[in-house]
Amino acid sequence: MSKASPKEKILSIVSVSGEGKWKKQAAEAKGKLVRDLAQHLEPRKNETVEEMQARLLGGKGGKGGLSNKKLLKLHGVVQRLKTEFGGKKENLVNALMDTQRGKDGKVNEDYRTHLQRKSVATLLLQFDHAKKAGRIS
Repeated sequence: MSKASPKEKILSIVSVSGEGKWKKQAAEAKGKLVRDLAQHLEPRKNETVEEMQARLLGGKGGKGGLSNKKLLKLHGVVQRLKTEFGGKKENLVNALMDTQRGKDGKVNEDYRTHLQRKSVATLLLQFDHAKKAGRIS
């Protein structure tokens, strides 16, 4: 049994009509996946959501965008955010804030600002480390 390529995995994640050529289907699927992921991602500073989507896809020519493999990894991060934290970065930040509460139940709000600047993938990694260390049950 052969392993599915990243392009085939994207096609299976995003249902695309069976009409048309393979290349057109793949481009359609990739565009649909990026639009779905963009709802849960934060654009760069001074960047609109549409500009972020164009950057992820590679602009008008389709060159220089994210590879299919990277899109699948990003899809995994967003799916985990949805299932474990209700699709909100703030819920993940709050879970990490709980690990830093002192004996008096307070936490430094500068730490919250620090966490909010990080990417979702980095926060999930930090959450996993805290869970492994036993700070999260």
